[in-house]
Amino acid sequence: MSEYLILGIILIAVLWFFNRDWIKNRFFPDKQKNYTIDDQFNSDRRGKRKRNRPAFR
Repeated sequence: MSEYLILGIILIAVLWFFNRDWIKNRFFPDKQKNYTIDDQFNSDRRGKRKRNRPAFR
């Protein structure tokens, strides 16, 4: 029984190691930082421009 416990702990540690970025972003996402209203406007405009840009010209 203790072999399964040790194996489970090792498995959890390995999964945590390889997925730590996903776990961090899932529970603690980076918040968007806009210092002024102009920064917010420019950020929104850039986002719209990227979404509306055609794939090929």
